[in-house]
Amino acid sequence: MDKFLLLIRAVFSGLLTGLLVSIPLGPAGLESIKRTISRGYKEGFMVSLGAISGDTLDIVLINFGLYNLLSGHKRTEAVFWIISGIVLTIIGYLSVKGDERVKKLETDPDVIKNKKLRSMPFIVGFLIVVSNPLTHSLWFTMSGTVIRVWHYRGALPYYIFIASIVAGMIIWFSLLNFLVLKGHKKLSISSSNKISTVLMWVILIVGIVFIIFGTYTLIFV
Repeated sequence: MDKFLLLIRAVFSGLLTGLLVSIPLGPAGLESIKRTISRGYKEGFMVSLGAISGDTLDIVLINFGLYNLLSGHKRTEAVFWIISGIVLTIIGYLSVKGDERVKKLETDPDVIKNKKLRSMPFIVGFLIVVSNPLTHSLWFTMSGTVIRVWHYRGALPYYIFIASIVAGMIIWFSLLNFLVLKGHKKLSISSSNKISTVLMWVILIVGIVFIIFGTYTLIFV
């Protein structure tokens, strides 16, 4: 009975943890919302799934010493910030540059098909997360606190807890994209386009800030 209750606690604790860590919107969340507004629920949610896959990979890699690699080498960490900034800047720049072109061509079915073939929302979400040092800092902190607690509760509760974290993130982002889609439909076309454009610029600016911070850390720290 105690074992069963422990597993139930692992499920609910993992779901709650997944929800809590997902609520603050990072670059991947902004990209997901932007795509939901501009291209629909499926594409926005695919960005979220890519981001969640990146988070899951992060949790796994932490158990193989990624924390020691980055925390023990400031230059490696700085380079990671720069790479993150470059990825975000490129994604933001291409989004801003291609926004008007996409709007003009959206009514052409052939163009839409080709655009979907070229679009890789899952990969975009994944790259944003794995190249973001803030994401790693979050999971490093979690691994030293909440996750570590469940690590000592046994293998089965631990893996159930981890799986529940992932499930919690999926639940949150599916709900978030659904609410964004419903809200988007109630907005005028011009208002939706403005929101989408603002999110594109936010991602671009965050990328530039990451590059500056990484460069400063690499040179002066």
